[in-house]
Amino acid sequence: MASLGTALSKEQILQLARYTPSKRIYLNFDGDRAGIKAAERAIGAFADLVYKGTIQLRIVTLSGGKDADEFLQHHSAADYRSVLDQSPLFLDWLIDLSLEHKNLNLGDHFMEASQALVKILQKLPDAPVRSYYLQKCSYLLAQGNAHLALRLEKDLRRQLRQARWSSPQNNPAPTVTSTLQLAELQLLQIFLHFPDYRAQIIDTLAAEDIGFSLSHHRQLWQMILELLDRGGESSGERLVELLQAQCAEKPDLMAQLDPLLWLNENAKVALLRPEIVIKAAVIRILLIMTEKTYRHWRDLWEKTEVTLNPELGLYYQTKLQEQRSKMEDLKKQLLDSTQSVLYINNA
Repeated sequence: MASLGTALSKEQILQLARYTPSKRIYLNFDGDRAGIKAAERAIGAFADLVYKGTIQLRIVTLSGGKDADEFLQHHSAADYRSVLDQSPLFLDWLIDLSLEHKNLNLGDHFMEASQALVKILQKLPDAPVRSYYLQKCSYLLAQGNAHLALRLEKDLRRQLRQARWSSPQNNPAPTVTSTLQLAELQLLQIFLHFPDYRAQIIDTLAAEDIGFSLSHHRQLWQMILELLDRGGESSGERLVELLQAQCAEKPDLMAQLDPLLWLNENAKVALLRPEIVIKAAVIRILLIMTEKTYRHWRDLWEKTEVTLNPELGLYYQTKLQEQRSKMEDLKKQLLDSTQSVLYINNA
């Protein structure tokens, strides 16, 4: 399909996807700066399809700023196919573009590059893909220094969480359900009042890419992370005391966080087996997240003219089946963990 640069649309890409079972699409714009700018503008129209994994987009750039016609006048079709085979995925191309002409040994260049990469990473909805690119971006920023790369990865993860918390677009007001509220409440209660389980909670949240949905829970978690960063081990030992002092100056916030900062007897009984409570709380949050993802794919499928786009309809059906299977597995895990709690409480 030929395109007039910015005229390339989302509808054209979906039309291409109908005839490509692999959903792999190559874009070959002119290799000069004008061509690259045209590619950036054109991709913006359907970038959501790429970030969500609906299509696999690769960017073809020919050496010397040549277009495909000029290249083929001096090279064979096999040469062009070789270029296609070596063309980078859109995300890799975008990352390289963000680092182009940046001297990472200069502080201002490093900050600009880091901020640009965070903007790219926060658009990735798939946690495994995001983790892969987090590691890649950290390694690129560290310029091959493995020890520095680990520290930068941790810092990028923190920036991503802060970006999600502070962005209304990425964090629509959640539906406050008793299930979600209780799960987040228990995780925070255990973190505050059972210090031996703090590392487990931090590792689990990072591994499952879970953030707190309720605004006062997000605010408390941010306060916790800042206190631990500033004070280290000493602040960890006095964490609840320090938080109580901070919240005393904010009566409205104190009213919301009271069940977290002071445990009543009922809460103490409910948290008698922290390791099991953590597991059940995480499963509940994952189940809610999975149900939300399922609704997203269902909405896309319902808006698709399946008779006109059978391949796309099949793709959405596959995604729906994946989410259904995940929900069934999580429900089974939740039932098992609930039975464990009942057994312990009745023992």
